[in-house]
Amino acid sequence: MRPPTPDLTTPDRPIGGPRSPRRALVGPVSDHDPIDRWAVVRMTGPGASPPTPTGRDHTADDALASRAATDVGRWTLTAFAFPPAGLLAITAVSRVDDPVAALLGGLIAGLGIGAGQWLALRRWTGHPGRLLMWWAGGTGAGLAAGLTVGAHVVGYGTTPADLAVVGLCSGAAVGLAQGVALLRAQVLPARLALQWGAAQPALWTLGWLVTEAFGIEVERQFAVFGATGALASSLLAGVVLRWLRTR
Repeated sequence: MRPPTPDLTTPDRPIGGPRSPRRALVGPVSDHDPIDRWAVVRMTGPGASPPTPTGRDHTADDALASRAATDVGRWTLTAFAFPPAGLLAITAVSRVDDPVAALLGGLIAGLGIGAGQWLALRRWTGHPGRLLMWWAGGTGAGLAAGLTVGAHVVGYGTTPADLAVVGLCSGAAVGLAQGVALLRAQVLPARLALQWGAAQPALWTLGWLVTEAFGIEVERQFAVFGATGALASSLLAGVVLRWLRTR
């Protein structure tokens, strides 16, 4: 005589084992596996509810946030390249009050700023030498061209409106050159390098307006904005760069 087939649909008493706690079906767990669509979870007793998640592990999120803060902070520190670069430029040309002074002052200041920013950027490329050439050289050439055009357009004026135009022109030229540098050094792909360049006119305009708002003597016709404007501009630039690198 055949022994009776055990009822496998009631898992309260596994065959050959002790009585187990009650179980409940919850799910679905996976929409991709037609077999594993339901999970069996233990219950503490009759009528108990399935256990709720105790919360996610925030270790990865904390590490990501820490790395983002480090990247933004490192780029913000590049603001301290602006004052010495501007000082070298103003020492060489005295005032940005004619095309030659604007061209030379922009070139000197841009080279100094670009070299300082390269120190923060070089760890993101396998071609640091190429990046230095394109980034520092491009920033110098870009600021020389942008400052020459912008200062000439406003008649070498220093009102807030004039400084905004100078910032827009300088940022557009610098952004174009730096976008090419990011692409050539393989720091960012073309689409993201273009977005970095597109952000620079606003950032350079902000730098000039913050400098003027803090009462810096912009009437002395500097080649580049001061430390206060550089801090504000560099902080936001660091946020932009971090965002682009995570895209």
